[in-house]
Amino acid sequence: MGLGEPRHGARLGRRVIAVAVVLGASVTNCIGSTAPATPSLYERGTATLRPIVGRPPRVLILGDSIADQFGSHSLFALRQMGIDAQLTAFWGWGLFTRDQYDMGEPIADPPPATLMYAAADGVDAFDPDVVAVYSNHNYWGATAPRDADGHPIKVGTAAWDEMVEEQLAALMDRLTVHGAVVYLVKPVSEPGESISDNAIWNSYLANRSASGFGIINTGDALAHDDGSYVAQLPDCAGEARDVHLPSSLHLSYYGAGLAGTFTAHALASMTGRAASAGAPAEPSVALIPWTSGYRVVTCDGASFAFGDVGSESGPALGRSRVPDDPVVAATKASSGDRALLLTAGGRVLPLGPVASRGDATGLGGSRRAVGIAPSARDEGYWIATSEGRVQAFGDAVELGDHRGQGQTVVAMAPTPDEHGYWLLTEEGRIVAFGTATHLGDLEGTLPAAPPIALVARPQSDGYWVLDRAGNVYPFGAARDQGSAAHQDMVRLVGSGYVTEPVPAWTEPTTAIAILPTPSGEGYWISLANGAVCHFGDAPPLGALDRAEVNPVMTVLGHEFYEEGSPCGQPPR
Repeated sequence: MGLGEPRHGARLGRRVIAVAVVLGASVTNCIGSTAPATPSLYERGTATLRPIVGRPPRVLILGDSIADQFGSHSLFALRQMGIDAQLTAFWGWGLFTRDQYDMGEPIADPPPATLMYAAADGVDAFDPDVVAVYSNHNYWGATAPRDADGHPIKVGTAAWDEMVEEQLAALMDRLTVHGAVVYLVKPVSEPGESISDNAIWNSYLANRSASGFGIINTGDALAHDDGSYVAQLPDCAGEARDVHLPSSLHLSYYGAGLAGTFTAHALASMTGRAASAGAPAEPSVALIPWTSGYRVVTCDGASFAFGDVGSESGPALGRSRVPDDPVVAATKASSGDRALLLTAGGRVLPLGPVASRGDATGLGGSRRAVGIAPSARDEGYWIATSEGRVQAFGDAVELGDHRGQGQTVVAMAPTPDEHGYWLLTEEGRIVAFGTATHLGDLEGTLPAAPPIALVARPQSDGYWVLDRAGNVYPFGAARDQGSAAHQDMVRLVGSGYVTEPVPAWTEPTTAIAILPTPSGEGYWISLANGAVCHFGDAPPLGALDRAEVNPVMTVLGHEFYEEGSPCGQPPR
């Protein structure tokens, strides 16, 4: 779509202030050999960051719908790294509109709901140290600003060059009035085009020496080496995933997460903070208890805490994760806020101050690690593999396994006393070892959706089996408190919202984990799309599916659940 046409349709205004504190996550961009090379995070401008003493750095992100998308994800990571952050974004926003510039002159007092107004308002109210601006796509041909003679200004003309120079200078004046350093965020490429084809961006660059802005290279993170459009990038498992909505410059949830992480790392680095945390992007794979809340773990090793989450635990992975070796399971260590993450290849990754005691060996082909259980003194653990092998590490003792039975193990669950474990097979069979007690299973009555997880009641007198559709099967003293299967969801259809039943077995209803409450009278169920459903005495504490990430963006990227359903999460 050319610069003379509207790019985003109706303008949808929103302002978000980062208030959700999510701690200790770390994300890598999961970029493989066929994907773009990792670019430099940013290029400094001529201004110097003012001293920041006795308080966290403050970052303001301004811009259009793309800023709204990746900026919402960036807030996650920035808050994790101890940075105060605010996002002000407006769909359809641009710097060059008739209510901001007309008849050859900047409008001295532009109205609300314009980028120029938001720049002054945001700086006065928030007093940021760094401002990142993304406004690279919108030039509304039918209502374009006019030159001094009253003619609509066309891209590439002398009047265009004059307008860009004056508007950029006016924007910089508003943003730097209290001493903030300004960075412009490099655009994402558009279908069939390269970043270098973006006329607005090129005009910014032509005025860089006079304006002195720095550059955040987010666009390069989602483009080929020559800056051209990339539709897909590898995910944690090495599978191609859309980073844009089909044939669009708008980002998918995945693309917004990658761009959000990259932007947050750039902003953290320039403010002197370690770029140690990431934004949500990948599917959820585990749910682990944490203080009085829980952590949602995604397949890239990032973890996001909800509820009374205590102190920061530190990252699990940084940028050292082996490509195509996703995290598949996690377990809480027996004491303190510590956990062990397990990859499909058998690597053990510590989260918090707990040591790795070794990795599973002899894996390859169809064999993969599927579960991990801690021993009682945090000095060891067991790892289960898909063929039924269980390996003991540290002070964990050999208790037995399920090899040679012709069944595939899909999950492992520790006993509450951490002196035993259960193995769950895809046929629904449960096998007990050590202090674990067999209380029944699904063998012979296998449901339509395959079993995926098993968790014990804290009182050791029962357990629940979860299948991929979200159905729960209780055994022993465990009670059925409800199911995540067939929850209604809300979808954006045209200009309205409609409620539709979720087909069992399809995304985003894929269940991945179940976590009991301390009383054993409730549980949370985590879904691959980041939703967390609550049942029994389990309170809603938050999730990644909607309330914690830009809801407009999430509608564009995938469906989400009704706030009133057990999978709905109230805003935080």
